[in-house]
Amino acid sequence: MISFETSTLKIFLEETYQRFHWEEFIDPDPLSRVRRYLSLQDREVAAFICASLALGRVGGILQACDAVLAPFGSHLKDHLLAASERDLDYWFKDFKYRFFGRKEIVSFLSALKKVLRRYGTLEACFMIRCDGLVEDPNQGIENLFYKMIEHRKDSWGILLSDPLKGGGMKRWHLFLRWMVRKDRIDPGGWSCMKTASLRVPVDTHLYRWSFSHGLTKRRGIDRSTVEEITEAFRTVDPEDPVRFDFSLSRLGIHPKAREVDQKNLVK
Repeated sequence: MISFETSTLKIFLEETYQRFHWEEFIDPDPLSRVRRYLSLQDREVAAFICASLALGRVGGILQACDAVLAPFGSHLKDHLLAASERDLDYWFKDFKYRFFGRKEIVSFLSALKKVLRRYGTLEACFMIRCDGLVEDPNQGIENLFYKMIEHRKDSWGILLSDPLKGGGMKRWHLFLRWMVRKDRIDPGGWSCMKTASLRVPVDTHLYRWSFSHGLTKRRGIDRSTVEEITEAFRTVDPEDPVRFDFSLSRLGIHPKAREVDQKNLVK
C-alpha cells in the first residue's frame, strides 16, 4: 500500500482535476446523455434513469441508456407521464441489458411515472420531511427509494439499490452528483443540497485506487467506505469534495486519460 500524505493527495487530486475536468473527456460516459436535456425537469428524469443503468462496461451502459430514452424524445418527462402501460410494454418488449429485461425496465418506469405524477419532480420527492436544505443525502435517497417501492407493481431487479442494506450506493450518489453540482461537467439544477453534503460515488476502480493509497482501510465497498473516501477528499476541498470524482474516473474509462502515467501527475 502506498499512502498519500495530505499535501501529496491535494497535489494529485488538483492536478488530475486540472488535467481531465474538461468537456472533451466526457465521452464515453452516461452523463453525455443527461446533458442533452436543457429542461431541469427532463434532466432529472434522464439522470435518474441513466444513473440506475450505470453498472457494467460503459459501452453497454450507453446503449442501454439510449434504448430507454429514445421512445420519449426530447420532452422526456411529459412523454413518460403520457405513456400507458401498453406503450411501455410495446416499446421495451425487446429490451435487454445485463440483468434487466422488459419486466424490470417497465416496472421501473411505471413507478417513476407515478412518483412524478404525485410529487411533480424528483427533487420534491427527495425533500419530503426535510426542513430546508438536505444535509444527509441518505435521507433523501430513502425518500425516493420508498416512494418508488410504494408504486412498484413488479420486480425491477437491482435497478435501484436499497439504502437500508448499507451498500456503497454508487449509482444513487452519481445521480446526486449530476443534479447538485453545476460546472462545466455536471449540469446541476437541484437547489435542495449543498455540494459539501454530497458523497463520492465509489465504484470498483475508485475503491481499489483509494484502498491502495490509504484513503480507506475497509475490505469492500459499503456505506462506511464511502464516508471514509469522501472524508479524505473533504480534507482537500471541504465545500465540494465530490468535484474530483469525474477526473479520477477518467483514468479508468477514457482512452486519452488511460495513456497517462499516474505517477507523472505528481512531480
